[in-house]
Amino acid sequence: MVNALEVEEEMEAEKISWKEREGIRYLVFPQLEGTGLVVHAFTSRPPDLGFGRRPREEILKNRRQVCHILGVNFLCLTAGEQVHQAEVSTVGREDEGRGALSQEGAIPKVDGSVSNVSAVPLVLFTADCVPLFFLDPVKRAIGLAHAGWRGTLANAAGKVVSQMKTAYGTRPEDLLVTLGPSIGPCCYQVGEEVLSLFHHRFSDGRRLNLWEANREELLSEGVKDENIVNSEICTSCHSDIFFSERRDGSPTGRMMALLMLRS
Repeated sequence: MVNALEVEEEMEAEKISWKEREGIRYLVFPQLEGTGLVVHAFTSRPPDLGFGRRPREEILKNRRQVCHILGVNFLCLTAGEQVHQAEVSTVGREDEGRGALSQEGAIPKVDGSVSNVSAVPLVLFTADCVPLFFLDPVKRAIGLAHAGWRGTLANAAGKVVSQMKTAYGTRPEDLLVTLGPSIGPCCYQVGEEVLSLFHHRFSDGRRLNLWEANREELLSEGVKDENIVNSEICTSCHSDIFFSERRDGSPTGRMMALLMLRS
Protein backbone atom coordinates (compact mmCIF):
# COMPACT_ATOMS: atom_id res chain seq x y z
CA MET A 1 0.00 0.00 0.00
CA VAL A 2 1.33 3.44 -0.95
CA ASN A 3 1.66 5.79 2.00
CA ALA A 4 -0.31 9.00 1.50
CA LEU A 5 2.58 10.99 2.93
CA GLU A 6 4.92 9.70 0.22
CA VAL A 7 2.41 10.59 -2.47
CA GLU A 8 2.12 14.16 -1.20
CA GLU A 9 5.91 14.50 -1.01
CA GLU A 10 6.27 13.47 -4.64
CA MET A 11 3.34 15.48 -6.05
CA GLU A 12 3.68 18.72 -4.12
CA ALA A 13 7.42 19.25 -3.80
CA GLU A 14 7.15 22.84 -5.03
CA LYS A 15 4.41 23.63 -2.51
CA ILE A 16 5.39 21.67 0.58
CA SER A 17 8.39 20.07 2.20
CA TRP A 18 8.20 17.43 4.92
CA LYS A 19 10.71 17.41 7.75
CA GLU A 20 11.21 15.01 10.63
CA ARG A 21 13.08 15.32 13.90
CA GLU A 22 12.82 13.23 17.05
CA GLY A 23 9.86 11.35 15.60
CA ILE A 24 7.87 14.51 14.85
CA ARG A 25 6.93 15.18 11.21
CA TYR A 26 5.89 18.62 10.09
CA LEU A 27 5.41 20.64 6.95
CA VAL A 28 7.22 23.74 5.80
CA PHE A 29 6.46 25.73 2.68
CA PRO A 30 9.26 26.46 0.17
CA GLN A 31 7.75 29.84 -0.73
CA LEU A 32 8.23 31.03 2.85
CA GLU A 33 11.34 29.06 3.69
CA GLY A 34 13.18 30.43 0.68
CA THR A 35 13.04 33.97 2.04
CA GLY A 36 15.11 33.10 5.11
CA LEU A 37 12.99 35.55 7.10
CA VAL A 38 10.76 33.26 9.12
CA VAL A 39 10.52 30.12 11.18
CA HIS A 40 7.31 28.31 10.32
CA ALA A 41 5.67 24.90 10.46
CA PHE A 42 2.43 23.00 10.18
CA THR A 43 2.43 19.88 12.34
CA SER A 44 1.04 16.43 11.62
CA ARG A 45 -0.42 13.88 13.98
CA PRO A 46 0.07 12.18 16.43
CA PRO A 47 0.96 15.02 18.83
CA ASP A 48 -2.19 16.88 19.84
CA LEU A 49 -1.30 20.54 20.34
CA GLY A 50 -4.64 22.15 21.12
CA PHE A 51 -6.28 22.43 24.52
CA GLY A 52 -9.61 20.73 25.12
CA ARG A 53 -9.35 17.01 24.45
CA ARG A 54 -6.28 15.82 26.33
CA PRO A 55 -5.03 16.70 29.82
CA ARG A 56 -3.40 20.12 29.89
CA GLU A 57 -0.03 18.75 31.00
CA GLU A 58 0.05 16.39 28.01
CA ILE A 59 -0.62 19.27 25.62
CA LEU A 60 2.10 21.38 27.24
CA LYS A 61 4.54 18.49 26.95
CA ASN A 62 3.69 18.13 23.25
CA ARG A 63 4.06 21.85 22.64
CA ARG A 64 7.38 21.91 24.44
CA GLN A 65 8.70 19.06 22.32
CA VAL A 66 7.60 20.57 18.99
CA CYS A 67 8.94 24.00 19.92
CA HIS A 68 12.27 22.48 20.95
CA ILE A 69 12.54 20.91 17.50
CA LEU A 70 11.73 24.23 15.80
CA GLY A 71 14.06 26.24 18.02
CA VAL A 72 11.20 28.25 19.48
CA ASN A 73 10.50 29.04 23.15
CA PHE A 74 7.14 27.40 23.81
CA LEU A 75 6.39 29.93 26.56
CA CYS A 76 6.33 32.61 23.83
CA LEU A 77 3.62 30.97 21.69
CA THR A 78 1.01 33.64 20.99
CA ALA A 79 -2.51 32.57 20.08
CA GLY A 80 -5.97 33.98 19.55
CA GLU A 81 -9.13 32.50 20.99
CA GLN A 82 -10.36 31.28 17.56
CA VAL A 83 -14.10 31.92 17.67
CA HIS A 84 -14.79 31.27 13.96
CA GLN A 85 -15.10 34.94 13.08
CA ALA A 86 -12.66 37.34 11.42
CA GLU A 87 -11.27 39.77 14.00
CA VAL A 88 -7.53 40.37 13.69
CA SER A 89 -5.15 41.39 16.49
CA THR A 90 -1.93 43.36 16.07
CA VAL A 91 0.59 41.52 18.23
CA GLY A 92 3.31 43.45 20.03
CA ARG A 93 6.00 42.34 22.42
CA GLU A 94 3.55 42.82 25.30
CA ASP A 95 1.33 40.06 23.86
CA GLU A 96 4.09 37.46 23.76
CA GLY A 97 3.03 34.17 25.33
CA ARG A 98 -0.72 34.78 25.40
CA GLY A 99 -2.36 31.38 25.00
CA ALA A 100 0.86 29.43 25.45
CA LEU A 101 -0.15 27.79 28.72
CA SER A 102 -3.95 27.88 28.61
CA GLN A 103 -6.84 28.59 26.28
CA GLU A 104 -8.07 31.19 28.76
CA GLY A 105 -4.87 33.17 28.28
CA ALA A 106 -5.31 33.55 24.51
CA ILE A 107 -6.08 36.90 22.89
CA PRO A 108 -9.88 37.02 23.14
CA LYS A 109 -12.29 36.91 20.21
CA VAL A 110 -9.75 36.88 17.39
CA ASP A 111 -9.08 34.46 14.54
CA GLY A 112 -6.16 36.29 12.98
CA SER A 113 -2.96 37.93 14.15
CA VAL A 114 -0.32 40.14 12.54
CA SER A 115 3.06 41.21 13.85
CA ASN A 116 6.36 42.80 12.90
CA VAL A 117 8.09 41.82 16.13
CA SER A 118 10.88 39.27 15.80
CA ALA A 119 10.99 36.08 17.87
CA VAL A 120 7.26 36.19 18.73
CA PRO A 121 5.74 32.98 17.33
CA LEU A 122 2.16 33.42 16.15
CA VAL A 123 0.22 30.17 16.34
CA LEU A 124 -3.21 28.75 15.64
CA PHE A 125 -4.69 25.29 15.97
CA THR A 126 -6.79 23.51 13.35
CA ALA A 127 -8.45 20.23 12.53
CA ASP A 128 -10.09 21.11 9.17
CA CYS A 129 -10.26 24.92 8.97
CA VAL A 130 -7.92 26.70 6.57
CA PRO A 131 -4.70 28.06 8.12
CA LEU A 132 -3.37 31.02 6.11
CA PHE A 133 0.27 32.11 6.42
CA PHE A 134 1.15 35.69 5.36
CA LEU A 135 4.61 37.18 4.87
CA ASP A 136 5.52 40.66 3.72
CA PRO A 137 9.23 40.28 2.90
CA VAL A 138 9.58 44.00 2.16
CA LYS A 139 8.22 45.41 5.44
CA ARG A 140 9.23 42.27 7.37
CA ALA A 141 5.78 41.57 8.78
CA ILE A 142 3.75 38.39 9.17
CA GLY A 143 0.18 37.25 9.69
CA LEU A 144 -1.80 34.12 10.45
CA ALA A 145 -5.51 33.52 9.93
CA HIS A 146 -7.93 30.73 10.87
CA ALA A 147 -10.73 30.37 8.32
CA GLY A 148 -13.52 27.84 8.54
CA TRP A 149 -16.66 28.54 6.55
CA ARG A 150 -17.73 31.28 8.97
CA GLY A 151 -14.33 32.97 8.93
CA THR A 152 -14.13 32.65 5.17
CA LEU A 153 -17.58 34.17 4.80
CA ALA A 154 -16.48 37.03 7.08
CA ASN A 155 -13.36 37.58 4.92
CA ALA A 156 -10.74 36.65 7.51
CA ALA A 157 -8.06 36.49 4.82
CA GLY A 158 -8.90 39.94 3.51
CA LYS A 159 -8.96 41.42 6.99
CA VAL A 160 -5.41 40.23 7.65
CA VAL A 161 -4.29 41.94 4.43
CA SER A 162 -6.11 45.12 5.46
CA GLN A 163 -4.60 45.04 8.96
CA MET A 164 -1.09 44.60 7.56
CA LYS A 165 -1.62 47.54 5.23
CA THR A 166 -2.77 49.73 8.11
CA ALA A 167 -0.23 48.62 10.71
CA TYR A 168 2.90 48.17 8.60
CA GLY A 169 2.32 49.84 5.24
CA THR A 170 2.21 46.46 3.51
CA ARG A 171 1.52 46.51 -0.22
CA PRO A 172 -0.74 43.55 -1.09
CA GLU A 173 1.29 42.84 -4.21
CA ASP A 174 4.32 42.15 -2.01
CA LEU A 175 2.57 39.56 0.14
CA LEU A 176 3.39 35.86 0.00
CA VAL A 177 0.43 33.76 1.18
CA THR A 178 0.25 30.02 1.75
CA LEU A 179 -2.87 27.99 2.48
CA GLY A 180 -1.94 25.07 4.72
CA PRO A 181 -3.62 21.65 4.90
CA SER A 182 -7.37 21.80 5.55
CA ILE A 183 -10.53 20.06 4.49
CA GLY A 184 -10.79 20.06 0.72
CA PRO A 185 -13.69 20.27 -1.73
CA CYS A 186 -13.38 16.51 -2.08
CA CYS A 187 -14.73 16.02 1.45
CA TYR A 188 -16.39 19.20 2.70
CA GLN A 189 -20.08 18.55 2.31
CA VAL A 190 -22.33 21.23 3.80
CA GLY A 191 -26.02 22.03 3.96
CA GLU A 192 -28.13 24.28 1.77
CA GLU A 193 -28.12 26.97 4.47
CA VAL A 194 -24.33 27.31 4.19
CA LEU A 195 -24.25 27.07 0.41
CA SER A 196 -26.84 29.83 0.16
CA LEU A 197 -24.69 32.14 2.29
CA PHE A 198 -21.99 31.78 -0.35
CA HIS A 199 -24.65 32.28 -3.08
CA HIS A 200 -23.81 28.76 -4.29
CA ARG A 201 -20.35 29.89 -5.41
CA PHE A 202 -17.26 27.81 -4.68
CA SER A 203 -19.34 24.65 -4.62
CA ASP A 204 -19.90 21.47 -6.58
CA GLY A 205 -23.19 20.05 -5.49
CA ARG A 206 -23.09 20.04 -1.70
CA ARG A 207 -19.30 20.29 -1.48
CA LEU A 208 -17.82 23.65 -0.55
CA ASN A 209 -14.36 24.75 -1.74
CA LEU A 210 -12.87 26.91 1.01
CA TRP A 211 -9.54 26.96 -0.82
CA GLU A 212 -10.98 28.75 -3.81
CA ALA A 213 -13.11 31.07 -1.69
CA ASN A 214 -10.06 32.22 0.26
CA ARG A 215 -7.98 32.57 -2.89
CA GLU A 216 -10.61 34.84 -4.41
CA GLU A 217 -10.72 36.96 -1.25
CA LEU A 218 -6.95 37.40 -1.43
CA LEU A 219 -7.07 38.33 -5.11
CA SER A 220 -9.77 40.90 -4.42
CA GLU A 221 -7.44 42.53 -1.86
CA GLY A 222 -4.66 42.86 -4.45
CA VAL A 223 -2.53 39.82 -3.61
CA LYS A 224 -0.90 38.46 -6.76
CA ASP A 225 -2.17 35.10 -7.96
CA GLU A 226 1.40 33.83 -8.39
CA ASN A 227 2.11 34.67 -4.74
CA ILE A 228 -0.73 32.51 -3.42
CA VAL A 229 0.27 28.90 -2.80
CA ASN A 230 -2.40 26.36 -1.91
CA SER A 231 -0.89 23.21 -0.43
CA GLU A 232 -4.01 21.35 -1.65
CA ILE A 233 -3.80 18.69 1.04
CA CYS A 234 -7.11 17.60 2.51
CA THR A 235 -7.02 16.87 6.22
CA SER A 236 -10.09 14.65 5.99
CA CYS A 237 -8.55 12.44 3.31
CA HIS A 238 -5.41 11.57 5.27
CA SER A 239 -6.25 9.93 8.58
CA ASP A 240 -2.63 8.74 8.89
CA ILE A 241 -1.28 12.29 8.79
CA PHE A 242 -3.85 14.77 10.12
CA PHE A 243 -6.64 15.20 12.64
CA SER A 244 -10.03 16.01 11.11
CA GLU A 245 -13.10 16.98 13.07
CA ARG A 246 -15.37 16.37 10.10
CA ARG A 247 -14.00 12.84 9.68
CA ASP A 248 -13.45 11.86 13.32
CA GLY A 249 -16.14 13.84 15.11
CA SER A 250 -15.71 16.13 18.08
CA PRO A 251 -13.59 16.27 20.12
CA THR A 252 -10.53 15.53 18.07
CA GLY A 253 -6.90 16.63 18.17
CA ARG A 254 -5.41 19.79 16.72
CA MET A 255 -2.46 20.52 14.47
CA MET A 256 -0.46 23.70 15.04
CA ALA A 257 0.35 26.38 12.46
CA LEU A 258 3.32 28.48 13.58
CA LEU A 259 4.87 31.56 11.98
CA MET A 260 7.64 33.71 13.50
CA LEU A 261 9.95 36.41 12.20
CA ARG A 262 13.60 35.54 12.72
CA SER A 263 15.68 37.87 14.85
